[in-house]
This record gives sequence, structure tokens and C-alpha cells, in this order.
Amino acid sequence: MDAADNPFPGLRPFEPHESALYFGRDDQIDELLDRLAEARFLAVVGTSGSGKSSLVRAGLIPALQRGHLAGGGSRWRVAMFRPGDDPLGGLAQALGRPRDLIGQSSFGLVEAASILDAGERLLVIVDQFEELFRVRQAGSEDGAAAFVKLLLRAAFEDGVAVFVVLTMRTDYLGACTVFRGLPEVLNGGQYLIPRMTRDQLTESIEGPIAVGGGIRAGRLRGIAGILAGAALRATRDAATPVVTFQELALWATEQADLAAKTFVKDEERLILAELVRVCGGDTRALPVAHGACGWMTVEQLRHWAEVLDEILLSSDYQLRYPSKSSERLRLNSNVLVINGDSYPYPLLETDFYEEIRWPESPTLGLSTHSCLRPNTIRALIIETLATTWGTPVEELLQGSSMSSNSKKKRRVLGKRDGESVKAEVDSIKRPKY
Repeated sequence: MDAADNPFPGLRPFEPHESALYFGRDDQIDELLDRLAEARFLAVVGTSGSGKSSLVRAGLIPALQRGHLAGGGSRWRVAMFRPGDDPLGGLAQALGRPRDLIGQSSFGLVEAASILDAGERLLVIVDQFEELFRVRQAGSEDGAAAFVKLLLRAAFEDGVAVFVVLTMRTDYLGACTVFRGLPEVLNGGQYLIPRMTRDQLTESIEGPIAVGGGIRAGRLRGIAGILAGAALRATRDAATPVVTFQELALWATEQADLAAKTFVKDEERLILAELVRVCGGDTRALPVAHGACGWMTVEQLRHWAEVLDEILLSSDYQLRYPSKSSERLRLNSNVLVINGDSYPYPLLETDFYEEIRWPESPTLGLSTHSCLRPNTIRALIIETLATTWGTPVEELLQGSSMSSNSKKKRRVLGKRDGESVKAEVDSIKRPKY
């Protein structure tokens, strides 16, 4: 999948122009429209990472511009901003009006609506409204209160075509009592983003990939099932699986360039290429993408694609048809056995086991000296299986030892004290769709 055409925005929210890639939230968009039709002030609240900003930007705004609000028409002027350190200045800039004019009284936003043409409506979106509390804590209590009063006045002034939408984290709801009049408005104009169903989660993954291309249907169903299932099993109140998928894709893309310079064995490169592809990463850094260096043949790619599809798709089938889960998948020291058929599987063993470090910062990257070592690839595969089947990693590894002379761990898959051991996990043959 070309990075320029990647259908997932990563950690940033979807933007209005990306509405064609925004899936799985139709019911929520309809609910927002219904509530805006009843009142011109609406707070969209949810936990961190629940998709508040994307829902408003890529869901609500395009729906309004398509004329889906009852009696609202399709002519909308949108002023979207974040409070930051100067909420009034942010509002003025979004409106394209002088700051002093907007802030001269509580009617500043009402008067700014004079910029509207006949039949046009103004939508003011205050994204991440919780930033306003930092302004208040910094000593500008009057300024924060005046800003809130400005919004409330415009939303409830008769004859003014101004609509106000906030996005805010749920843990800041209680703090809203410091602003006079705001709690009462929130009680009547609030939308708490619900958790997505499995079908919605799957649609939110399959839809963008189908539009952007890059992953064939069989693997797409497998990836979507795994990610949707993982999100549903998460302990957090909400989850946006496309972010997780994108984090993995960007991470795989970054590591591909480093790893391509490290691996020399065809078997290692084969797994690397498939890992990057399955993760949705950019394979342009890999010679295999251009058929160079004789990395692998088309037949090899097809062969391993089928193997990984079988692994990826197995869990969803197993959940639906537990009575048929009688066959086994075995990871031996150098052979992958699926349903009795053996496939070459390189012995990915290094002296020390390094913990997998997933990206936690906005840069989404590991340190510059890191790369996808063979051991890390093995660990990723095992971790994927463990997560998919809800099985502790230790049960899959089976072989593990700790050197008494070193603080570093040494984990070996398929071997213990020189003797081969088999790690067996439930598996089934490819499901029929």
C-alpha cells in the first residue's frame, strides 16, 4: 500500500475531505443530526481515543454540507478550532474576524453571524474543549468564562443561524460546573459516543482498505476480524481500531528500510516482506516490491500469503464454530505445520530475547538503531497468535530459559535443552466465506 494512498490517517483525526474513507459510524452521524435538529448546541463527549474529532470532522460536517440536517439546508460556513492558550483568538481566526470585535461583548459571536449570506448557516466547532480548563488554571478565569458565555449566547439567540458543537473527554464533564449555564445546556445537548459493535468495527477497517486498495479480500477479512475482536476485548471504554492498525502500518514501514539492510537469508526476507504487507506498511523500501535482488518468486509470495491467511482467519472461525476446532497448528524449530501439511519455517533464534517496543509517541518510530531482527519477527508472530486466541504468550512459547549470569532473557521457540518441543495451539482450516 503506497504511503501516499494510505487510507488511514494515523493518530490524527479524519478530516472532512476524507469522509469517503470514514466508515462504521453511520448510526452515530444520524444521531448527531437528530440532536442538532432539536437544539443548536451539542457536546460530543467520549473517552480518549473514542473518535470524537473524527466523528465531527469526517462525519457530521460532510453530512450537514450534503443537506442531511432537517430544515438546515446545505449551505454551511464552518469555523473549527481548538481553544489552545487563546480560545477567543482561535475563534476570531476561524471566523476571519478581528479578535477585538468578537470579544467586545457576549454578543460578539451573534454579531459575527452578519458575515453569513442569505440562507447560510454558521457551524462553530470547538474541538478538544477540555483545553479551556488549562486556560482557566493559568489564571484567565474571566477570559474562559467570557468565551463560554459567547458560545451559549449565540446558540440560544433567536433568529441567529449559529450552531455550536464541542468535543470533550468524558472525564472533564464534572469540571464544566465552573461555567455558569453550561451544565444546564450539557444536560439537554450531549452525545456520549457509544462503543462500536463488531460489525461497525469491522466496517471501519474493511471500508478504508477497500477504497484505498492494497490488500486482497481474503487477508482483509482476517485482519479486520482480528482487530475488531481485539478492540472488543479491550478493557478501555472505547477503542478506535483504525488507529491501532495505522500505528502498526507506520511502524512496519519505518522498520522495513532498516531491516532490508540487515537480513541476508531469503527465508528471513520472506517473512519480513509478508509482515510489512500484512501490517499495511509501505513495501517500497523492500527490494521484493520491485522484483529486484531475487528475494523471492511470485510463487513463494503466493504460498506464504495463503499460510498467513490461514493463521489470520482461523480465530474468527474458531469462535463461531468451536466444535470444529479439532485440528492443530504446530510451530516447530524449523517447520510450520498446518493441518498436517508442513511448510518451511526458518529457525528464528538469537542469543537474547528483546522485549517488543511498540510506538508510544506521535513519531510512531523506534530508535534509529532498531530494526526487525529475526527474533523480533518471531516474537511478533507469536504475539499475534497469542492475542488472537486469547492465550498467554508463555503457553505458546513453551521453551524459555533465563541465564543466571545475565539480566537478559533468552527465549527459544521449539527447543529446550537441545531437544525439540512442540508448541500446540488451537487452529482450524480456512473458513469458507
